[in-house]
Amino acid sequence: MPGSVKVKVLSARNLPIMDRSTLSTDAFVEVAFTCVNYCQICIGSTMHKTEVIRRSLNPSWNSDWFYFELDDRALQEEVLLLKVMDHDTYSAHDTIGRVYFDLNPLLNRGQSRSLSGWFPIYDTMHGIRGEISLTIRVDVFLDTSRYHQSSIGVRFFYSCGVPNGYAIDFLIGFIQELVMNDDPEHQWIEKIRTSRASNEARQRLFSRLSGELQRKMGLKVLNLGGNSVIGYQLHFDLEGETGVVVRGIGTAVRLRKLLPTRSPPTSPVPTAS
Repeated sequence: MPGSVKVKVLSARNLPIMDRSTLSTDAFVEVAFTCVNYCQICIGSTMHKTEVIRRSLNPSWNSDWFYFELDDRALQEEVLLLKVMDHDTYSAHDTIGRVYFDLNPLLNRGQSRSLSGWFPIYDTMHGIRGEISLTIRVDVFLDTSRYHQSSIGVRFFYSCGVPNGYAIDFLIGFIQELVMNDDPEHQWIEKIRTSRASNEARQRLFSRLSGELQRKMGLKVLNLGGNSVIGYQLHFDLEGETGVVVRGIGTAVRLRKLLPTRSPPTSPVPTAS
């Protein structure tokens, strides 16, 4: 078990009116991870739900900690997904919006592995649909096996220069990676599913492919003796029925964190008597 993720759903605010008769919303949240199979929602059968808060546009759940165990590959490739839903008793629950979290920024050594705050709830058909307050904690147990498939700890910088607070110990050179997959919008199921479901399938796929690309590039960097990529660029090519191609390029380097300089204390100037 290389890692665990804990999620606490606190509250939401400014949700849209989903029930016109009461001018309110019966909101709850589903918490899961996106699957490798983008036609599904969660890894295996692991999905958690909050309680339903009736007739409120600003619900407060203050849920228990939802716990997930993931291997190192899933930590880097899969995305934490929160679906904010409106509960219906006699029909299918309506989707209010979704929140996607890429956990890679929380996996770097020396970084805080917890995150909390207010995050926008987004729907592909209606845009921003309110905000949700969350706390996320990640615990990582590094795999020391020579056959591990993780590149946890490799940093990716979009800036072309050396980041502030770092110095280059070793410049390795240009590095690239490419991954591809079928495009959800060119599958047979596209004929029967809704536009929202089609948009969300693509959104999940793009998130997973970007994580897979970074993991593979990170493994190349580690094998070359580096620990970072600067000038990182990510490009999506939509090739129609051929599929989706994701390309990543950058410069592999070994960076060293600079220690803060401290000025020696100044001696007080004696005053003439």
